[in-house]
Amino acid sequence: MSSEQLRALEEERIDLGFVRPTHASGPLHYHRVAREPMLLALPARHPLAARPRVRLQDMEGQPLIMYSEREGRYFHERIAALFTARGSQPRYVHHIGQTHTIMALVRAGIGLAIVPASAQHLRFEDVVFRPLWRKDVFAEIYLAWREDGRNPALAMLRDFFIRQLAAKPAHPAP
Repeated sequence: MSSEQLRALEEERIDLGFVRPTHASGPLHYHRVAREPMLLALPARHPLAARPRVRLQDMEGQPLIMYSEREGRYFHERIAALFTARGSQPRYVHHIGQTHTIMALVRAGIGLAIVPASAQHLRFEDVVFRPLWRKDVFAEIYLAWREDGRNPALAMLRDFFIRQLAAKPAHPAP
């Protein structure tokens, strides 16, 4: 979890971490290593599954499974901001911290969820993913470290990860 890694970085218990950007304090530096679109996850038999893209207003009145404000803070803030900007209040039915648990609830037909594209790799049967109408909805992952870190291998490891991850293609936008 990003918040735990950030705390471990600040307390010098780890040297590098892969985190979602949050409001962190301390002498941390960040380098973006991945950006992925956010998608709507829904049961395969849901009426919205027939659409090639889904607009936020199409979700009006639908049960929405939301990331928890504490455990899934990054996703919670991103998704809540989408609806706030539109001036609507979704019908949240659960607040969950982990994507795999959210996907299980979607599969069970409990509700819909906005999740990062990487959730598709969890391969839940009877769950489909649809791009959102807005193409500017994405999630990012950063490599984080303390510039004043005392580990002599830190710079080498950091640079290795940055080079290796830069060589990999990013998720294409939907």
